[in-house]
Amino acid sequence: MAFNGSSSFVPDLQQTIDRAVAIASLPLVQLRAQKAKLQSQEQAFNTLNEQFAGLRTAIDAVTSSVTTDLHSASVGDESIAKVSLSGNVLAADYSLEVVSLGARTLTMNLDSLPVVTDPFVESISASGEFTLSAGGVDYTITPAGGSLFDLAAAINVSGAGVQATVVNIGGSASPDYRLSLQSEGYSNISIQLNDGAQDLLQTLSTGSEVTYRVNGIPAQAISSDSRTVTFSPGLTVNLLKTGSTEIQVSKSTSSLADALESFVTAYNSTIAGLDAHRGGNGGVLSGQSVLSALSRPLSQLSALEAGTGSVRSLADLGIRLSNEGTLSLDRTALEAIPVDDVLSFLGDPSTTGFLKTAADVVNAAGDVGGLIDLEKVSIGRQIERHQDLIESNEQRVEVMRQSLTARMAAADALLALLEQRATFMRSLFEASLANKESQ
Repeated sequence: MAFNGSSSFVPDLQQTIDRAVAIASLPLVQLRAQKAKLQSQEQAFNTLNEQFAGLRTAIDAVTSSVTTDLHSASVGDESIAKVSLSGNVLAADYSLEVVSLGARTLTMNLDSLPVVTDPFVESISASGEFTLSAGGVDYTITPAGGSLFDLAAAINVSGAGVQATVVNIGGSASPDYRLSLQSEGYSNISIQLNDGAQDLLQTLSTGSEVTYRVNGIPAQAISSDSRTVTFSPGLTVNLLKTGSTEIQVSKSTSSLADALESFVTAYNSTIAGLDAHRGGNGGVLSGQSVLSALSRPLSQLSALEAGTGSVRSLADLGIRLSNEGTLSLDRTALEAIPVDDVLSFLGDPSTTGFLKTAADVVNAAGDVGGLIDLEKVSIGRQIERHQDLIESNEQRVEVMRQSLTARMAAADALLALLEQRATFMRSLFEASLANKESQ
């Protein structure tokens, strides 16, 4: 803020104020520099946290690959069946014979009932309560309104195991909307709807169960009320048409190799993030002990030995450690290793093996309460304290500046008065001297 005065000493007074404020602001400059450094450190820890989070994601991907993606399935005739895998699956060959795809029981309201031309207004019965019998079990149906559409909607939420719809069998010129019910499953079940006075439905076709054989057994064929059947744990088959085909479930490390490649990339990125703060040109975290605390477990992870088969280390798995501390994956070497030996080394993230150690290392570093989180909390508190000190010092400097400005203004006013008097006295002296010279 510029100092405005009326004396000729204004520049000197302004310089005095500026110098005093600059000296008083020295602690403020230092506090701001320290806060900026802390903010840079906080950002550096955020970056490290993201890198460890990426490593955690990669470890989760390896875990997912181990538990669900190590198997693949093929079907000889894909028009007969479709296969899906989940969870733990056993490698095996299956022979499937689809004997029958089954059928659903189909019913429709009687021809003798009132003709419905508007299903949103009219209905086949004026009753407000119906009894639905499905598979020998009775359900009470209470529609929300008196229309045929309301009746169908109430049946669909009854839990009776049937599907209700409204169909027009009369065409657009002379609509005739009928209530149609069919069983949800493939089986021969009885379906009837009664309005308290009469039965309302006629059976158009009876249902039948889905039947199939696995590996030629049993002779009578297996029955199911669904075309989606479970062959073994984790192996589900969707039956598409009758006929015979072969199904093969086999183990493969191709998806695991992709997951391990992502792990190697994430590991190297994390190592590079830590190394960026080391050496003569290290980043804002240079010299902090937390770097060693974060690096040490990663080094131990790369040298971990586990398992009982041919794979007991990352090197046995085809993952090599360079002199710079980074990893690389030899996919060819990995694919030549027996899958069971790979699984023995990797283990499970909640029990034993490489995945357990890897999960523990990453969680200790990046989770809430981990090393990085604790450092971020500490830095956050320091930033808050520095901000409080900055605001306090800014207020102190401002109060001093205002006080000094007021004092300089008083001095300036006095100097201006003295300058006026000096000018007046000089004028009197010059006038007196001129008088004497003229005599």
